[in-house]
Amino acid sequence: MRRVTIVHPDPELRAIARELKDGWPPRRDDPLGASVVARTGKSEFIPEITDEFLVSVARTDENLRRLRALGMVSVMTVPITARGRILGAITFVASAEGRPFTGADLSLAEELAERCGLAIDNARLHRAAQDLVQSERARLSAEAENQIKTDFLRTVSHELRTPLNIMAGYLELLAMEVAGPLTGLQHQYVGRAQAGQAQLLRIVEDMLNFARLSAQDIEYTVTDVALSTVVAEVAEAYRPGLEDKGLAVDIRCDPDVRARTDPAKVWHILMNLLSNSRKLTETGGTVTVECALDGDRPVIRVGDSGCGIPEEKLEAVFEPFVQVDGTLTRPAEGMGLGLSISRHLARDMDGDLTVISPAGEGCTFTLSLAPVPEV
Repeated sequence: MRRVTIVHPDPELRAIARELKDGWPPRRDDPLGASVVARTGKSEFIPEITDEFLVSVARTDENLRRLRALGMVSVMTVPITARGRILGAITFVASAEGRPFTGADLSLAEELAERCGLAIDNARLHRAAQDLVQSERARLSAEAENQIKTDFLRTVSHELRTPLNIMAGYLELLAMEVAGPLTGLQHQYVGRAQAGQAQLLRIVEDMLNFARLSAQDIEYTVTDVALSTVVAEVAEAYRPGLEDKGLAVDIRCDPDVRARTDPAKVWHILMNLLSNSRKLTETGGTVTVECALDGDRPVIRVGDSGCGIPEEKLEAVFEPFVQVDGTLTRPAEGMGLGLSISRHLARDMDGDLTVISPAGEGCTFTLSLAPVPEV
């Protein structure tokens, strides 16, 4: 309990009363007064205050001195209530200069306390309503800002894809020497341009997918999938990129492991994971892909023998636009959206994407998926 204030019309006695307030805080186990009334909700009326009574209630000699100085002759304490709840209590003290309180005074005090309770309750409801309005305004503002960002990303992504695809077509024609033979150096330049175009297109695709996820505009085609089949397709598609860097690829998949998921989304997630493993692992290292059962959950683990991820950044790598310098998603190779998108896709399919990275032992991403329901 907290005593809010003490009021007295006499300035000198008001000072004594406030000293009493500061040195005599209310306790919940007080035998009488505001504490008892606040617990029981019943008024307390002491029509006559004797010196023996003051001695019995004072906690210290200083308390007793101040109580005597106030010249109290009677006391009544009434509960402050609203809608069946006890909000506090008011104590009225009659001094020697006035008359003792009567039953009529008690009734008046109870009516006053009831009105105080309604005023306090209305004030709290008003404040709660204001807080709710402000919260709703903030939410709507944040949603509007997010929608603007999403629309911007989606528009930019669509606008960039067309010229990038045109570039890809003309670069392919040059590489096929449709417009005439190329020298070895020219072939090399065209190959680098194609690699840059492909990288930029992947960034644009990530931006578009991120915008779709933000707008909850991703459709899923869920079916029963043999994970070994999806892993084999992804590994075959990405193996040249890994082997070009001198990385060994180790595939270990149980053909009996099946999941209830969208194979296209799993394909996308695995491509992101293999891309990160390629960036994490130095030439001569190994990338492993394993599918197995973890309890009743089918999982795909993508591990590498690279430098790993610092422990304090293990969760940060799943945040959008996060770059982990020297390890994951370096600025020159992406916008830091791949892992964020992958985790969103996994969780939308009743799965998850997590990572562990023992110090100096590379890292392992685990994609868990929904099991096939038993018939």
